[in-house]
Amino acid sequence: MKKFTYLLPMIVIISFVFLGCAKDDDEESTTSSTTTTTTSTAVTAETGTAAITLSAKISVVDAKSSASTARVGGRTWGRTANAIDTTAFASTVDYNVDETSTYVYEKAGEALDTVNEILCQIGQARGDLMINEGNYKAQIDVSKCKESSGDSKSGAPDYEMWILNVSRASGEPMKVKGWVPMGNGTIYFQGDWYQSPSDDYPLGHFFFHFEHREGETTSGDRGMYGYMKAIKSKSDDTTTLQFYMNQDSAMYGMTAGTDILSSVTATINRDDSGSGATNLPYFTQSGYAGQKTY
Repeated sequence: MKKFTYLLPMIVIISFVFLGCAKDDDEESTTSSTTTTTTSTAVTAETGTAAITLSAKISVVDAKSSASTARVGGRTWGRTANAIDTTAFASTVDYNVDETSTYVYEKAGEALDTVNEILCQIGQARGDLMINEGNYKAQIDVSKCKESSGDSKSGAPDYEMWILNVSRASGEPMKVKGWVPMGNGTIYFQGDWYQSPSDDYPLGHFFFHFEHREGETTSGDRGMYGYMKAIKSKSDDTTTLQFYMNQDSAMYGMTAGTDILSSVTATINRDDSGSGATNLPYFTQSGYAGQKTY
């Protein structure tokens, strides 16, 4: 059963990929009719009118540079790799020139795959160049944001045309809204960005919500909805990341009427320790088999 992970947007990616921007003031500027409770926060927005960014990628399990060990049967078992001395490599060789990416597989973090697709895609929209310019079109290559490895990634672009609107008044949060075509419907999203990622705000401080409607208006049947936020607590200096998505089973080609959930809640302390939980759908050869919480 093919999982539906093809979603909407959010962030400035570290290495910006391709983007085409064209202002389009004639586009409809109505956002989703869904009423969503916005985040209550004592955090003020950054000063000025410059763009506020988000994290390029979020992970709750980090890679370790040291060898991994485990205590089993009264013995400590380790795993190491043969080391290669790289200090003699010329500065121009691929080892030193190619961009380095690190991936960590952890089952409980699968719900973050969708989060990071969203962050990657919104990064390509380059809203920082279009603040207070009205509605504009952005060409997004969604293939750049899908998790895949080496030979399994063809590199062929897969472009979508989004419509976005980014605005900000001095000292106020940056407001972003957009319309994303999907199937025979549209994803509508809207959010507020208060703080960019920094030492004080590891994931920034933001909130946005989204929904998918069949057809070209917000009155169509709703197949999916949810929200994503990163909130910095001033009282205990922790950051909480939350992502929630509710999809109707019809979006998986199944009989409509069953809610299929994906969610993440992770609380990160100042020293990078923390805790969290994810709720994910799981599938068997017979189809959807329920939810699993990690």
